[in-house]
Amino acid sequence: MQTVKLIIYWLGFLLILISCSRPERLETNAPKAQGWDVGGGGNAFAAEFLDIGRTVVRRWNGLPDKAMGHEVYGWVSLKSFEQALKTAEVKTTEEELKIEGNTVDAVNFPDKQLIVLSLKRWAKNMGFPEKRRLVIHEILGLLGKEKSLHYELTSWITGELDFYRELPIYYFMIQGKPAQTLVEKFPWLPEEISIREKYSRETVYRLSKSEKSRDKLSCVKEETLSSGKLVPEFAPRYRCYIECFYAVMSDDSSIKISLDQSGELYQRFFKGKRSFDYGLLRGEDGPEAMISVYFDR
Repeated sequence: MQTVKLIIYWLGFLLILISCSRPERLETNAPKAQGWDVGGGGNAFAAEFLDIGRTVVRRWNGLPDKAMGHEVYGWVSLKSFEQALKTAEVKTTEEELKIEGNTVDAVNFPDKQLIVLSLKRWAKNMGFPEKRRLVIHEILGLLGKEKSLHYELTSWITGELDFYRELPIYYFMIQGKPAQTLVEKFPWLPEEISIREKYSRETVYRLSKSEKSRDKLSCVKEETLSSGKLVPEFAPRYRCYIECFYAVMSDDSSIKISLDQSGELYQRFFKGKRSFDYGLLRGEDGPEAMISVYFDR
């Protein structure tokens, strides 16, 4: 009898040990990456997206006029922007997103108050100013204020929030990679390219048909010569001279240049399109045509 009791005792003890060591299945209602309060176990990239939106709201809230926009772009209030941010659900994907054949960083669905964010660039090499610009654009998309691939209202709001600083210049020079990009990707005409040699070889690019426009462009590719022959050990040096109506310095390490929409430089860059992307040079057309020259990429 004593042996039976002892066996029962040990069996009970073993059952208690098993039940304690067995992992519990937790039913959680973890918050989505949505609204103002994102749980610590949520998607960190989605949480970052929304947090950047809150920095925009805080900056906007410090302005005396809470409505921004233009009769051309449309108007948006701080209240509506903030509400859209609070109700937005952000999901992320490792996949590439496309709209009308163009690769984009995010897609918004106003009827679902949903933003799908691609991590292709966001998680790798997208700087904070670019992320902020994308956040503003996607929230405006949820509000039905801005269409995909068009950033006119985003640019306006970014400027009004003083993320740009106007430069008192109309003529300046750029060097290095941005200048090389301009030399290699701008659609130069054959008659606009000439070569001169003395101590070095200089390939000169000069935009023609721009006499009547305020916008002018010329570039030089300089290569080292020795005894009349190119020295491949020395990399070519690039510089470009740009004349424009005005430029603004952005905190995304870029200069944004306003173009004359009746000028030759505008026609060459856009060719009837709303935008172009050369990597270190990007352009967006609208009531105002702007080219961005990036230096820190």
